Amino acid sequence: MNVLLTSAGRRNYLVQWFSQALARTGKPGRVYVADCDPRVPARAAADDFVQLPGCRSADYLTVLARECVRREISLLIPLHDHELSALAGEPAAILRAAGTRALTLGLDSQRIIEDKYGFSELAAAAGIATPATRLGSELLSNAHIDELGHELVVKHRYGNGSSGLIFCTAKDVQGHIRSSALTAPDQFGRLPSDSVAPDYDLVVVQRRIHGVEYGIDAVGDFNGRHLACLARRKLNMRAGETDRAVTVDPRPFADTGRRIAVAIGARGLIDIDAIVDAEGTPWVIDVNPRFGGGYPFNHLAGADIPACYVAWNRDAEHDPKWLIARPGVTSAKYEALTTVTGGDLD
Repeated sequence: MNVLLTSAGRRNYLVQWFSQALARTGKPGRVYVADCDPRVPARAAADDFVQLPGCRSADYLTVLARECVRREISLLIPLHDHELSALAGEPAAILRAAGTRALTLGLDSQRIIEDKYGFSELAAAAGIATPATRLGSELLSNAHIDELGHELVVKHRYGNGSSGLIFCTAKDVQGHIRSSALTAPDQFGRLPSDSVAPDYDLVVVQRRIHGVEYGIDAVGDFNGRHLACLARRKLNMRAGETDRAVTVDPRPFADTGRRIAVAIGARGLIDIDAIVDAEGTPWVIDVNPRFGGGYPFNHLAGADIPACYVAWNRDAEHDPKWLIARPGVTSAKYEALTTVTGGDLD
């Protein structure tokens, strides 16, 4: 069994955990890392490195499929949102027919996850608490402003991470919608042109939720069976990623995780960001169907999702303890250095 982690970047720890999971099986297996940058730190922890073009390049799928066949990849794990989008639907089916299981959503579910407005409608239908969300164009016409409250959040509808994020009041929101639209990408990642009028439907406005931020991992097997949730309270952020966290009892988040997993038909791990308000309601503010930057905190507390992946890809049962993280374990990320080549790159 060979595993390929794409857009692995700085996640050396994830490469190591998959290598350890494979080694425990006692059967042959290698962990490959792929990226468009040959100097990524994660290649130092991998058995070998695969250089790919950017996932929006015309030859991305051709090169990826060729490398998967050449290296006999049985499990492909995308670690970047744009790759999830590029592989969802037909590309994943083509890879599967050639012997590689790519962990992606169905195309319809992936499109909804990428669309903050579309996800808010899905969440409401599935009974998932998420902030009330309106299109920028609606608020420019003075519709729905009152129902969102006084404190608001402006975001790019199809943005990643904190793209276009602005906290403001209802009094100032229209000006921020206009400025945000100038840099808002469309659903294909294309940025606006100076020659085209801004599209205010590419901006969303949400009611701002105050509370404590948590990260949740909803975990299901490769047949779409939801199995467990892992949770941690965020203590500190750095460059948009959880930098310090403490593991917590996941039971208060179990229903939210299950509802999201069922609603989008996920396989594997779903990274969920939520804010818990003073009444104890977890409000979902972001969902990514992949390993996120918060999973390591639960791994250090005893969970082992890479081991689950290896077992499931062999059609074997997981050890139930791999889905459990001890509450109260505080962890922090830190800097480290590694050589990534022997001087063979300019």
